[in-house]
Amino acid sequence: MRTGVAIASPMELEGGDPFGRYSTSDVQVRFNLETSPRVGGLEHSEVVELATVAVNRLIEHYRDLANQSLIRRVSAADLAHFKVRYIGDGTSLHDLVYATGHGPLRGRSKEESEALESQLRGRLQHAGAPALFRELELRARQLYGERDYRGAVIEAAILFESWLKAIVRRQFALRGLPPDQIEAKLRTKDGQHHKANYFARVLLKEATEYDFCATVEYLAWRQQVADVRNDLVHGTRHDVTEDEATACLKAIHMAKEAIVTAVGHSASSNKPK
Repeated sequence: MRTGVAIASPMELEGGDPFGRYSTSDVQVRFNLETSPRVGGLEHSEVVELATVAVNRLIEHYRDLANQSLIRRVSAADLAHFKVRYIGDGTSLHDLVYATGHGPLRGRSKEESEALESQLRGRLQHAGAPALFRELELRARQLYGERDYRGAVIEAAILFESWLKAIVRRQFALRGLPPDQIEAKLRTKDGQHHKANYFARVLLKEATEYDFCATVEYLAWRQQVADVRNDLVHGTRHDVTEDEATACLKAIHMAKEAIVTAVGHSASSNKPK
């Protein structure tokens, strides 16, 4: 990568644009301390987060007005440099803090780069698509990092549902059930697939004897993941806060850990890496 300065080394821009190009833009966000006095007492990292909220609000409206669907939200990880300034004496501009190293540029050693290249070439020659679970996990993390909390919750919920259904299928198979009987258990009498909650309450217990619905992890998953996802998908609500999205991801992690601990190695083999 060459950036126009005296540097040429194996690097990547984490959280870069959709086409993998290295590009930069300078964006200025102004806070009036008279109307927003709390900004003056924030830590540097908190000012960064607050500024990205303001930038994303602008991006969302511009994307809509200009019909530019590929323009994406940004996160603090996208920032190569962040400068905090204040206006002193009513007019003059002073640098308060100048910070770099927020993480988007990550260098690799020659050995690391060669090892990664070798693995990548091997995958391209012999492997199919990346595992579905891994794709969903990365997508949920991407959306969360971009502050698209609604999308992150939906993707994370789909990830857990897919993971749970894979475990149930495998456990039934380990018990010796033939594929046609397994498929019959996964569907309703009219041939529709059972909902995720039925898998969690009934089928997981039938396949493993583990009563997941009697745990606090199940309650957290139901309230903080399944119910929120259903409300979003069915239009009874349209937005999700950062705290709700954080709670969703935590609830999924705890639910998976509880199931893996109870069911054992056969479940952990389905666990996304």
